[in-house]
Order: sequence, then structure tokens, then C-alpha cells
Amino acid sequence: MMLSMSVSNTVNHYENFPVASLLLPKHAVPAVQALYRFARAADDIADEGDMPHSERLQALDSLAQQLQAPQFASSPLITDLAPFIDQGQLPTVYLLQLLHAFTQDVQQDASADEVRHSSMKALLDYCSRSANPVGRLMLYCVGAPCTAASFAASDHICTSLQLINFWQDMAKDALNGRVYIPQDIFTQHGSPTSPTHAGYAPMMTALCLDARQRMLAGVPLLKHLSGRFKAEIALTMAGGLRILDKLAAVNYDVINHRPKLSWRDAPACLGIVWDLYRGRLK
Repeated sequence: MMLSMSVSNTVNHYENFPVASLLLPKHAVPAVQALYRFARAADDIADEGDMPHSERLQALDSLAQQLQAPQFASSPLITDLAPFIDQGQLPTVYLLQLLHAFTQDVQQDASADEVRHSSMKALLDYCSRSANPVGRLMLYCVGAPCTAASFAASDHICTSLQLINFWQDMAKDALNGRVYIPQDIFTQHGSPTSPTHAGYAPMMTALCLDARQRMLAGVPLLKHLSGRFKAEIALTMAGGLRILDKLAAVNYDVINHRPKLSWRDAPACLGIVWDLYRGRLK
């Protein structure tokens, strides 16, 4: 779940939430922080600790039920959200979609030793609930235009960032039994198991090219934004595109390399932002 890569170093999880970004409009900070706490806690319910799957599902279902009537909620996660739900900054429908994605994670973990999506269509369906709602919620939080066009562009960016994160963390996720490469793509390239496999580089090249095209399909969102938040989103996009550049530089060997951003990437990211602002990336 991602929309921004600008955040305080003290945040260990959900590092892509702009909870501490200087570019985030001040009026949006309380709602974004409440959203962060909700998403972080719900994700921990789904993934962390040794709680039985049945208890995880029960806890997530309880949060979903309380979201239906946040004014009567007992969980502080929901009561913290309630004022922003009432003000229209955090529409319940998108919060419920996030919970649905977390519930899917638990159900998949419970049903198989290894989590796989059968097809790219299935993976994109998952992203539509695990990633895209965050982008839409952020648009509401900052008071940006919430139209079909802005939502579509935001969805492209969020899905791209989610996919980039999957490919970037592929080796780590695989150790935890999560393989996000869709089964049909995996089979199409001969089920590669190492960077030396003939199908490995073409498969990762295709997946990263797909993520890049999705990111660039989100460029029109910038036309709907202005000021600091526009810069925030442009930097977010630049960070994702820069990761793809770094993956290409190691020949997409995500088993032995996990490219990440550092201060050394700042000039390149700012160059990408400039190109985005000038309309040179489409």
C-alpha cells in the first residue's frame, strides 16, 4: 500500500505513507496519521505474531463491523478515524477495501503453504484493494479533485508502486512463502528458479516494464494537483521509476540484489521529477 516514499526514518512499516513528509499539506496530517495507524495495525493483525488464523479473521471482521458505525466503535483505531470519516476525508468504502485485502492475506496463508496469484488479472485485483484505496484516500485527505479521471490515474500509480515493491522484495517475500509473480507469467517463462535460468531475465524485464508503463499511465494525475502535494506525488513516482532503473542496472537479478533508494539517488529522482513536470515522461 503506497502513495509516497517521503517519510520519517522512525517509521519501520508502511514506509510509503507520507506521515512525516514536509510536503504533505498541514491540514491533511491528522487524517493521514489516523489512516496510517489503522492500516499499520490492521496489517499487523494479518501478518505479525503467532495469532491463529481464525483469531486474525475475527479481529479484522470486528474492525470492519465497527467501521459501519464508527461513532459507536470500541477500538481506538476506529474512533480515531471517526471524525475524518464524518468530515468526508476518509470514505469508509476504501477503508473496508483495505480490510478486505488483509483478510485475503490471512485466508491465503491459511489455505496453502505458499501464497500465489493464478494470473496477472488476479494480482491486479488484489492491488485494487491493497494499494489503490490508499491513493484515493490520500486525494480525499488533501482535498484534491476526486473524479473518475483522477482516481484512474491514482490507481495506475498505486498499482505500479505495489508491483515495484513486490519485485524489489521478491527474495525476502519468497522466504516467507509469498511469491507474487502470477502463476501464468511464471509458467510462461519456464518457471525460473535462479538468475541463471534462461527465462528469468525476460520474465523480470517484462514485469518491470509493465510496472513502468503503469506508472507512466498515472502521469495525468499531476494535472489535477497543485503545490506541495503535486511535488509529493511527483517525488513518489520518481522514487518508483528510480527503483526500476536500479533493477535494470543489476539485470533484474532480484534474488541476489535488492535495490533501494538513498541520498545518492536524489539528483536522479529530481531529474525525473523535472521531466514529469515538463511532460517529458508519458
